[in-house]
Amino acid sequence: MTGTTDFRKDLRAAHLCVAEMLRLAKALPDGLDRLRRFTAGREFWDWEERAEGGAVILAPVPNARTRAFLQDLRLASERRAA
Repeated sequence: MTGTTDFRKDLRAAHLCVAEMLRLAKALPDGLDRLRRFTAGREFWDWEERAEGGAVILAPVPNARTRAFLQDLRLASERRAA
């Protein structure tokens, strides 16, 4: 069998997640410190794979740890706004 497989990445979910984390972290007094601790050498994404138009699309999506961290930032931001 000869030929190649066309792989592509879909980074939309990852970009949206990172943008929200940065926005929330910058608004909290200790937010950037929280973000540094969170990003200290750990995995952040689960990878989803799908076929689309003859190509394999790889998409990083926030894993459970990342979703929990984002939720924590959201709650901290809501408490600060109250």
